[in-house]
Amino acid sequence: MAKMIDYADFSNQDFTGYSFEDVEFYRVNFSGANLTGTIFKGVDLSSCDLSGANLTNVSFANVSLRLCDFTDANLTDVDFSNITFLNCKGNGKEIKELNIPTYRVVITKEFMQIGCEGHTTKDWFQMDEKQIYGMDAPISLLWWREFKETLRNELRAIGAEV
Repeated sequence: MAKMIDYADFSNQDFTGYSFEDVEFYRVNFSGANLTGTIFKGVDLSSCDLSGANLTNVSFANVSLRLCDFTDANLTDVDFSNITFLNCKGNGKEIKELNIPTYRVVITKEFMQIGCEGHTTKDWFQMDEKQIYGMDAPISLLWWREFKETLRNELRAIGAEV
């Protein structure tokens, strides 16, 4: 059973090289914290403030991020391929929010959330129209057809291979 930490204030603390395993963080303030080289394994972060935090070389393994704020966070060399996002606020570089009508879109090099659907970027672009249609028919398919190339261009702009 995961340990729960809620409403804690870890702002401006130094967690360099620390390891968090099987922990649920809820409304935890990590703003301005140094998390360089920290390992998050089997962790859920919900409604956490990571604004201005240094997450350089952070390792995420089987991590879920919900409603987290990464404004001005340093996310250099973070691998986002082993996490899921839900309605996170990005830093505009490694995590980018796109202002596209109908669905909220959050992208990283490895992951893309469109509305409530989150998949790897590779999986998104390998889906056929029947799969897209089944997500939120018929709006999803019409939307995908209109914005697919815009998404591809935005992903390329942040260094994703699509």
